[in-house]
Amino acid sequence: MEVTLDKFGRILIPKEIRKVLGLQAGQVLSLYTSEENNLICIQPKIEEAESPIRYTDMGIPYIDNGQASEDELDTSQLVQETRAHYLNRKLGLE
Repeated sequence: MEVTLDKFGRILIPKEIRKVLGLQAGQVLSLYTSEENNLICIQPKIEEAESPIRYTDMGIPYIDNGQASEDELDTSQLVQETRAHYLNRKLGLE
């Protein structure tokens, strides 16, 4: 899909993409660039206190739970919850 940069440096995110990502007018987005790949990543801004899920510069989710603990970790459950959160976010359900 192609977009055109206007004279103010703006691009219009096509409706199909806004719908898939659940983007709404007035929503704050985070913008990341990768100069080595000439790539721009756009994602909804997530407040620090809102979720332990963070995103790399390439938009890949990872869990940031702070300091490691000695508690036993149920990796399977954590992966399922992370996937559910990611998919819900992509579908605009969160």
